[in-house]
Amino acid sequence: MIQGPRFTFHDRSGQAIAEAIVALAILTIGYMAVLTLLNRSLSITQVVSDQNIATYLAAEGIEIVKNLSDANIRKGFSYDEDFNVGSYEVSYLTELESDNPEDGDNPGLRVGNQNDFSSTPLRFSPALGYSYDLSGTPTKFFRTVRILPPAPPARRMQIVSIVQWNQKGGGRGSVQLEDFFFTNN
Repeated sequence: MIQGPRFTFHDRSGQAIAEAIVALAILTIGYMAVLTLLNRSLSITQVVSDQNIATYLAAEGIEIVKNLSDANIRKGFSYDEDFNVGSYEVSYLTELESDNPEDGDNPGLRVGNQNDFSSTPLRFSPALGYSYDLSGTPTKFFRTVRILPPAPPARRMQIVSIVQWNQKGGGRGSVQLEDFFFTNN
């Protein structure tokens, strides 16, 4: 009777170690892929969250000007002529300011001409929301509302609300919304 070679446990011990190392490498690569995916997902979630907040803040900027123009109508002013062209920082808590007290009301604090941007961050407090009130915590968002001159013949006033912020990694995010207010004049 011819017998083949016999393998004992001691003969396969090197093979078991090699299999364990290969299995460990595969598991490590799999875990690293999952961690990379989670990290990327969290980064994208932050970007989307910032864009949502900025869109809300830009829409709020237009709403503030709309409310102020409605207030001007109630006071007997024509809202398109009584706003000075320029860039402003606005919130629901800001005092009204005008270049000329004889003119109608202007929203917020004047930043400058219609090409300038705000350099004051919005602040957040749970009681007041987003505003420029010093009791709030500074955020990374900067809102500029631009009032552009009325355009004939339709007699419409263009309002542009721009919110900017610094993104993770050094980039600059921006959301810009615009609206037109028409007059009966």
